[in-house]
Amino acid sequence: MYTTLNPASQKAAVKAIDDKLADRDSKLDASLTTVNTANGHIISMVGGRDYDEDQFNLAVQMSRQAGSSFKVFSLLAALDAGVDPSTQIDSDSPAYIGNWEVHNVEGEGGGDMSLREATAESINTVYARLVHTIGPQKVVDMAHKCGIESDLEPYDAIALGVFGVNTLEMANAYATIANGGTRHDPVAITEIVDASGESVYTSDDEQNGERVLSPALASTATDILKTVIEYGTGTNAQLNCGQEAAGKTGTSEEFRDVWFCGYTPQYSTAVWVGYRKEKSVGNYGGTICAPIWRQYMDAILEGVPNAEFPSTEEELTYTYEWDFDEWTNGANDNIDWSLFDDD
Repeated sequence: MYTTLNPASQKAAVKAIDDKLADRDSKLDASLTTVNTANGHIISMVGGRDYDEDQFNLAVQMSRQAGSSFKVFSLLAALDAGVDPSTQIDSDSPAYIGNWEVHNVEGEGGGDMSLREATAESINTVYARLVHTIGPQKVVDMAHKCGIESDLEPYDAIALGVFGVNTLEMANAYATIANGGTRHDPVAITEIVDASGESVYTSDDEQNGERVLSPALASTATDILKTVIEYGTGTNAQLNCGQEAAGKTGTSEEFRDVWFCGYTPQYSTAVWVGYRKEKSVGNYGGTICAPIWRQYMDAILEGVPNAEFPSTEEELTYTYEWDFDEWTNGANDNIDWSLFDDD
């Protein structure tokens, strides 16, 4: 059986997690998955810090809230709907949408703020108002289109990542943006050969890709997500190797799940840190997960020539007419918001 896993990359993933969590609670766990953006090959997968202690594979079996790392799909949905990233949106906190009260956590907000800036600073109230306005079904459809396979419901709170996902699907969905809009099914096995030497299975990479985003949509989203690392909540993910990168931090309510999902032109990597029995981690995704991501990505990119993200001459057309007159139309009054998180 021939797999896509790269032993050197796998070793680097384990080392980055061990190094960055060495001084923390030994029960604090982590998951990391990396896929090749060109073909969906899984090159690294960490399903937990100690396999001998727990064989439950967090990378593929867990379902944990993505927090603000899920805002990426709201961003894509808004851009696809024609919302200009320079659109000024109220960032005041709290925001009241139906009977949902939304607070800012990572970024304080205050006054009108562009969608681009709100993404860099991870402003919850902007994204809550955004998703309520364009409609949460668009976010559900976009996330599934990019590669999220978990069940999602069209509630406004999807803007803040309230539904469970794992690092495999997040890494793969982010890779769809990284390569310019082509979704690949994740591949772990390339060939199986029987005892007689006959090949009984070969993965068909040529048929694996499907274009789901326009080059202009993917390129615009990448340009915005680069600011998260350049000056936003993800500055701890800035690579030392000089390779450009894009990504998004994520932190769920009471810091129970923290994330950093990011990508370069070559690789997309999702990192999650939390406890198997949920309790507060005590820090943001940008504080814990981004440094793991940086150390690991620097290691696997060592000796690899720097590359640029796919570019296009196409431009998005921004036609969405902004109107918040129906924010409190009662569309969400029957939802029990206590089940969901603030970030």
